[in-house]
Amino acid sequence: MVVVLASLVVAGVALRLALLLSFTPAYLDYPDTWGYVKAARGPLFMDDWIRPAGYPAFLAGLQAVWGSLTFAIVVQHLAGVATALLAYATVHRLGAPRWVAVVPAAVILLCLDVVYFEHTLLSEALFALLSVAALYALARSLEGGAVAWAAAAGALAAFAVTVRGAGLFAIPVLVLVALLAPGRRLPRAGAVGVAAAAVLLGYAAVNQSQTGTFGLTEGSGWATYSRAAPFADCRVFDPPRGTRALCETSDVRDRGTPDQYSWRDSPATRLFGGPPHRAELVGSWGRAAILAQPRAYVSAVAADLWSFVDVSGRNRRAGPAGLELDGHVNTGEPLNRTQVEPYYGPYTLQTHGAAAFGTIQRIVRVHGPLVLLAVVLSLLALPFATARERLGILLLGGTAVVPVVLATATTVYNWRYAVPVLSLLMASGAWGAHVLGARLAARRSAAAAEQPAHEPVAGQRQDAIA
Repeated sequence: MVVVLASLVVAGVALRLALLLSFTPAYLDYPDTWGYVKAARGPLFMDDWIRPAGYPAFLAGLQAVWGSLTFAIVVQHLAGVATALLAYATVHRLGAPRWVAVVPAAVILLCLDVVYFEHTLLSEALFALLSVAALYALARSLEGGAVAWAAAAGALAAFAVTVRGAGLFAIPVLVLVALLAPGRRLPRAGAVGVAAAAVLLGYAAVNQSQTGTFGLTEGSGWATYSRAAPFADCRVFDPPRGTRALCETSDVRDRGTPDQYSWRDSPATRLFGGPPHRAELVGSWGRAAILAQPRAYVSAVAADLWSFVDVSGRNRRAGPAGLELDGHVNTGEPLNRTQVEPYYGPYTLQTHGAAAFGTIQRIVRVHGPLVLLAVVLSLLALPFATARERLGILLLGGTAVVPVVLATATTVYNWRYAVPVLSLLMASGAWGAHVLGARLAARRSAAAAEQPAHEPVAGQRQDAIA
């Protein structure tokens, strides 16, 4: 398996080099790049930005070393390769067979959905590295019982949260696994929780000193509004004072997606101008709608979760199709250029072989049915796994599924939530398949051993008598 891993690394590096030569200096189409670079230019904690400052701080650190956009992209590609190797080491340390440990490394090294984020100025590559590093540290703690490794796991997981807020939902999974594992349960779980809390509280305090908001970001109420607006019916609840204008009478089947309610034309954007303005007010309206219509809320969340399996629905823009390296540049690039060029200098976009990369990306992808299969295999394997296997599957599958489910339940559906954790989910599913296969093989062996010896045929019986 070492040879297989080495071959995958060579292929992954070659893929990244080809991308560096084909898409220069980077793929700058996604509109969120604008805000990240603006924050990196300073101040890191912006009053009108709704994302954590961890990734802009990372860009600012790279800028201090070398103010080159190509340098930043190369570092992110190297981070992707490092993440793959860490994922292999993590899964193997948790007790999985080596072939299972190769699975997440292969996803990271060869899946162009993953490589896409390394080749642009978005937070996913750094988030994935920190998340996998946290799991590696916890695996070391489970292996040797060292509380210091557990504290490192908590701190790394918290730093991942400062890069992407959805990482917050993974921390309880780490604490739970640390608590369930044998040996030094409470000290280890406590170290994870205390270290994570220390980092997050420190970040929140700094954020308050800069923006007046104690927390990760401003504007969380907009997520609640956007989650509820597609199904909200003001006839079944009383809108809070000052929010009646947010109500709609249109058929819910004709309304937009949650993402559209935050960032495109909607009652709230027309009234308040978009996130993070009046976040508390629009959030109160969203909470009232959800509490009054729990069934509609659950149905909406379930439909969005199914979009991770069936990416062809009405949320297609937020699915893999919105992240394809097809060479197409839309309105996002000119907007991003207004921040990228003052920070990194003038650049000329060049794309060669875009169609080929787009085709490879659509083929070498963790397709929706594989996502569902991995979840099912992980769940089915839990009753048949050993204690160590169960903990490993719980850690890998839990840190992949829980953040995606809760992020979708509290904000919107977006394939971006899945991409950084696809490798962990595939590892969990592969491990589940191994457990189920071993169980089936054991049953067959036991059944064969219990069968009585066959009676000899007549000729054999006569030979025995003679």
